[in-house]
Amino acid sequence: EEQGPQEREKEKEKDAFLVRDLAKDADRVAYEQLVAEYPLALKRLPFHSLVGPAPWSMLLPELTIESVDSLLPLAAPLSLNKDDFYINLIHTILKSHKSLSSAAGNDSDNTVDPQMAYELAISKTPTQFNAVQQLIYNLKDPESMIMATKHIADQVPCGPDRIAALKMAGSLMSKWRQYIKRMSEPERSRVATRAKAMAGLISECLTDTNIEIALRQRRLERHLALFLNVQDSESVIRALAAVFEDECDRRLTGGTASASVSSGAGSSTSAATDNLYSALPQQQDVDPTTHHIHETLRNLAAIFEITLDTLMRELLNKYLMAPVTLSEHSVDLQLPSARYRADLRHPDSQESVLRRRITCILSNQPPSEAVRALLVFAYNPNIQISCLGRARALNILFSVATDEEIATLQVPQDVHSLFQVMLYLDDFNHVGIPQTRVEFAACQKDALARSIWVEHHEDPKVVQLICNMCLDFHVDDCDLIVQVIRRLLVAGMYRYVVGVLDVLGGMEEEYSGDIEELPEFWNQAVAGFMLQITTKLGSCDGDGDGDSSQVSANRVWIESALGVLDSCLRSIYLPDIDATQTISALLKPRRTKKRLSSASSLAPESSSASASAEQLACAVFDILLYSHAAEDVLLDHLDSLEPQDIHQLIIRYLDFIDCASTLPNSPLFVDWAASRTLTLVFDMIDDMALHEQVLMNHHKPLGKAVKAFVSNRIARDKLQITVTACLDKGKDVLAVMLVGRYYETRPVHVLLEDIKRSGFIPVEDTAAAAVADAVVADAVVASAIDAGDMDVVGSDAEGGESLETHKL
Repeated sequence: EEQGPQEREKEKEKDAFLVRDLAKDADRVAYEQLVAEYPLALKRLPFHSLVGPAPWSMLLPELTIESVDSLLPLAAPLSLNKDDFYINLIHTILKSHKSLSSAAGNDSDNTVDPQMAYELAISKTPTQFNAVQQLIYNLKDPESMIMATKHIADQVPCGPDRIAALKMAGSLMSKWRQYIKRMSEPERSRVATRAKAMAGLISECLTDTNIEIALRQRRLERHLALFLNVQDSESVIRALAAVFEDECDRRLTGGTASASVSSGAGSSTSAATDNLYSALPQQQDVDPTTHHIHETLRNLAAIFEITLDTLMRELLNKYLMAPVTLSEHSVDLQLPSARYRADLRHPDSQESVLRRRITCILSNQPPSEAVRALLVFAYNPNIQISCLGRARALNILFSVATDEEIATLQVPQDVHSLFQVMLYLDDFNHVGIPQTRVEFAACQKDALARSIWVEHHEDPKVVQLICNMCLDFHVDDCDLIVQVIRRLLVAGMYRYVVGVLDVLGGMEEEYSGDIEELPEFWNQAVAGFMLQITTKLGSCDGDGDGDSSQVSANRVWIESALGVLDSCLRSIYLPDIDATQTISALLKPRRTKKRLSSASSLAPESSSASASAEQLACAVFDILLYSHAAEDVLLDHLDSLEPQDIHQLIIRYLDFIDCASTLPNSPLFVDWAASRTLTLVFDMIDDMALHEQVLMNHHKPLGKAVKAFVSNRIARDKLQITVTACLDKGKDVLAVMLVGRYYETRPVHVLLEDIKRSGFIPVEDTAAAAVADAVVADAVVASAIDAGDMDVVGSDAEGGESLETHKL
């Protein structure tokens, strides 16, 4: 009575446990007494349960491979089908295998982890099916045998067991059909209909299993969905094409080039205009010699009784006939031929992707067959094939075959001429000046260029076409070329003009000496292009859908800008290219608007445009030739900035450098210490003692800027001002760290000499001074030994003492 409700409930539970334990003990005693009195109970089935309405509840627990023959006599008195004994036994064995598989960590719905699926796919020997195969032959009904085998195939994982089960089902199906033929009507028709449906289902399952195994063997199970419910050969071809495209794009992107795009196109007679786009980023063709993709497709196609050659012909024709789709990023190049060449330099463009796929297909063919296929397409009289489509085939031909291989079927010079003509015909059609292949090949190109200039000199697209003709066909008219370039500059086609000037620099004997305006054109084109970038970025400020799109956009304009600057470095007119003019043009709008906005309510310039202008100005100062005037312009701009703006400039330019360092053949440095711009900015920070305002935020160092600052100061041997500033602010620990970092980058003797000069060793202490002199001398010798300069090492050096002192 004194216990509460909870205590009483616990006592009741204890009593219940005790009662159950006693019952178990009593049952155990009773069971042992029963077995002792009736020992045959261990070997007999319970009669009343067995003859009841559910005999299988008693039979299934006793059903094993060893006991099945002993239980079969019960079939007649219990009115059971003997086949049911074997079918239930098969089901029991499969269930036990499935339980073991689940206990091993696999899912309960027949799925396995990728590694287990791969091991099953590459396995050759069935295991589970062998345990039940003999039981199937004990069945008397042919249809039951087939259904049981199909059931086994559905239960086992995809691998050799399922293949063995389905093949056995197919073999049993053939025997059943022979049995059906001996039946009489109408039973024969009814059974034949069921047999036909079952045969189709088994065949479909076998095909799906072979496909799944073939894909899993190569870890390509992601493509399984493509082959579900394929109905005809066209759907099969589409599925195989999707596998090819995905694997080709995955495996071949970023491979090592065996023949670059430019080398393939450059072998044509359009070599001059091919170089117009050297300011553009250039991709490398992939290595097309891998046979992995072809072997995978061969195995998959064989399952559907399609040969690899048939599949490759279908895909090659599909890709060659695909319309030429030009990217939006090349729209400012106006002409289709120019945009096509520019697209080939972007690995993600649709034309580059298509080119890789065609090259991969041809890599599995003998060179003569590849040459024949491409030439047949290029010379096909079908008017539905576009000029750029034919040029695409010939461009690929030049990259996969040599002139000697082409000569076996066609005169190489004729093929190169056809490629050039196809590009020009497409351009003429684009600008609305119709030309035929025969007319264009027969005309005088200089006369044609002059006549078109007279009639169409106001149209930038036509002017670009005239410029291409002047370069490709060496039109000897410097006045015309000067007028063409001026018109292109007025039209704002700066990137294209940089390419033209780059080509003219390589044709010095023909043009450069006679065109005095080339240095002026270089400066206008470079400055104009840089300003054009900032204008475009300002017009799309705020667009984009996330960080990834912003990074991709930044990479595009940085890549384009560096391509133009790289052209400047290659030019013979590099000394005449004025960095001051470009930097002033980039920074002048920012400085002007800053002054105006301080006195009025004028809206500030777009953040994207102003930031990119600063980054480009810094890059121009670093990459082009140094000049005091350019440094003065940049310093004037830095003086107009607040400390937080200087910090933002440093961070943005470091991001610019990081992006540039990931680009192929970037003309920009990677080492922060090599940057003239950063050195200029950091010198100003030292001179104006802006360390805390620029490099710290809420008394915390801003990692990237600080790291660049310290690296630059150490490399330039300008760390003293920073260390002094730290000591003045009471930041002794930071000063010690900076000094330690400095001497880590210097030889040992530099530290020892500085110690001696600093006065830590008094001059009057002659013994200590002598030791210091010896230490310095030994350090110099050790450094010389490390550098391999044996001339410095004197014969008086005492080896043992020198080594010990150096270690100390």
